[in-house]
Amino acid sequence: MLLCVATGALLTMAVQSSSATIGLTMTLASQGLLGFPAAMALVLGENIGTTITAELSTIGSTNIDAHRAARAHTMFNMVGVGLMLLIFPNFLVFIERITLWSGVGPAEAIVNGEAVNIARYLANGHTLFNITNALFFLLCLPWLVKCAIFLSPQRKKPGQQPSLPEFNDIYDNSPIAALAQVRSEILKMAQTARTTLQDIAASINNHDIDKLGSWKIQEEYLDQARKEITTYLTHIYQMEINEDAAKEIHSFFRMANNIEKIGDSVEDLAELAERMFETKVAFSEESVYDLRTMSARIDSFLDLIVEEIQYPKESFMEEAYKIENGINVLYNKMRFHKIQRLQEMDCSIEPGLWYIDIMTYLERIGGYCFNIAQALTGKK
Repeated sequence: MLLCVATGALLTMAVQSSSATIGLTMTLASQGLLGFPAAMALVLGENIGTTITAELSTIGSTNIDAHRAARAHTMFNMVGVGLMLLIFPNFLVFIERITLWSGVGPAEAIVNGEAVNIARYLANGHTLFNITNALFFLLCLPWLVKCAIFLSPQRKKPGQQPSLPEFNDIYDNSPIAALAQVRSEILKMAQTARTTLQDIAASINNHDIDKLGSWKIQEEYLDQARKEITTYLTHIYQMEINEDAAKEIHSFFRMANNIEKIGDSVEDLAELAERMFETKVAFSEESVYDLRTMSARIDSFLDLIVEEIQYPKESFMEEAYKIENGINVLYNKMRFHKIQRLQEMDCSIEPGLWYIDIMTYLERIGGYCFNIAQALTGKK
């Protein structure tokens, strides 16, 4: 019996068609080459073999739900066949009784050298197996889902792009709801820009090339998200909106554009870092300290913005002014000190120039952050 199940499974995997192998089994049984129990065991095995099609179709797929569906399909058939084998003799008796009750003659009946009824018995057995299996797993569906998720866990790749905004006309009659949707997407943009900058800054400060892996995907997301948001804001602007909504739309335009500009500056930083690694430029401990200090200031500014988008507070603009002024003072001080050291030949020229370029990009990002802060509060 087990040999028949294994043969049916392997044969179906080879031809990748359970219809073909079941048809072949019926033909062999009708010719008297297979008895009913052996033929039924082959059919059960063919139900296992058919799972290979779903498994093969997931090769190369990045859709986690497709992988989980394939695992569930495989478990559905393998567990179902396993349970049926435990009661196989009773299963055969049940098939015979159902088929005889429907008016079909005995499975062993021979007419002109052929078992004319066995195909009907096999078809009924195949149908009964799948109906019984479906009813069983319908009751056990939560456990089947959990097992499928366990076998195919979500593995988020470091370079995985966030989902792009998906706006529709469902909120056309409610500009307030539409703008709330835009705000959530701008929040996601700001969080992505912050994370990407953190990775690039860590790569430069720690000389870690692995941190550069995902910036291109994230920067592409920021570009596309800004386009989607701009298009949708234009659509909202054409609705019947009040003055407050119009001001909020203008603020969102500025915010999306400046976050995208942060992405462009991060792109410049990443490309500069890649060239640094290629030429094996190394900074002094003092320069690394300066870069970490500046990037930490920018990071805190982005933290403040992300928090303000979610939870507005009265002291936000005061804190934004303080951070922006601190960044400007720090940039001018560090840049002047580095130029002075270059003039005095107190540091290497190439690393010194790289240092100034990085500081310039970081200071520029600070300016974009301040523009976002102004947009959030309706200033200028």
